[in-house]
Amino acid sequence: SRMLGGEIEVESEEGKGSTFHCFIIVEKGKALPYAFEYLPKDNTATTLQILVAEDNLLNRKLILTGLKNIGYQADSVTNGYEVLEACEKKTYDLIFMDVQMPEMDGLEATKLLVNRPNGVHRPCIVALTANAFPEDKSAALQAGMDDYLVKPVKLELIQQLLYKLEYEKKHCEVLEK
Repeated sequence: SRMLGGEIEVESEEGKGSTFHCFIIVEKGKALPYAFEYLPKDNTATTLQILVAEDNLLNRKLILTGLKNIGYQADSVTNGYEVLEACEKKTYDLIFMDVQMPEMDGLEATKLLVNRPNGVHRPCIVALTANAFPEDKSAALQAGMDDYLVKPVKLELIQQLLYKLEYEKKHCEVLEK
């Protein structure tokens, strides 16, 4: 976030959780990508089944740790073949899919998941990529991905995305403005 002229602060209290504050400078008139509107009703374990597909060990650990810090557990795999295998064994609500992985990349795995027969559960698929070029985003969306996050991914964006999915899965309270 320093590249954007911003900073990140964290407050953590054992047994209660962590609060992350992200401050960035945006051009006047530009809308921020997400608005924080939904929070789960309770602090019990969430019901989202999450898979992280990332071949880089450090990136994988960062994402899994970030998810754990905001109350989400996730499974992880390292390539597209393993994504398909995991989806045969378990029904996932969300897959964080690295675009560039060995053996089978995230685009190919997404196309195969999206084109499964009718009646087979289709997870929400979010691209994780180091590339911020419009053509990369376009390729991800054309493959069937639902959203697109550029690495390093800000935890606040992941949190908002998860809360939105959680809201759709089980009704949550809308915070009073």
